[in-house]
Amino acid sequence: MRKFFIIFLLSSLVFASCKKPETTPNNGIYHGLLYRIGNNGDTVGGGVVDFALFEANSAFSMAADSVSHTPAQHNGDFTIQSSSLISFTNKSPVTYHPDGYLDTVFNYTFDNVNFHLWVQKPDVLLDYKLVRK
Repeated sequence: MRKFFIIFLLSSLVFASCKKPETTPNNGIYHGLLYRIGNNGDTVGGGVVDFALFEANSAFSMAADSVSHTPAQHNGDFTIQSSSLISFTNKSPVTYHPDGYLDTVFNYTFDNVNFHLWVQKPDVLLDYKLVRK
């Protein structure tokens, strides 16, 4: 009986420690880089990104790179569409190149530390590589 209890206890501990990884973007501040990659594969622009997600009201905020101003500073709403698609709606005036604003459906991967967003537009791939601060 004692062996059974020890095996049961160890099995319970192993089972309890097997936590499912977080794959849905959640509250946080993320820092990283935006790469604008042309159809020929060359990087045609980019900038430093500070990005925040607020789950309570499904909002986001993007801070501008102080040197290149890419991406533009803006904010808006987001919707998780699936385990690999997230939609952004910009709520700020567009005063810069439209590619500098999150305002479309992006592909994403997320592991609760790394947040990768990308979308292929007709002339450029927008590739955001972010890490939780």
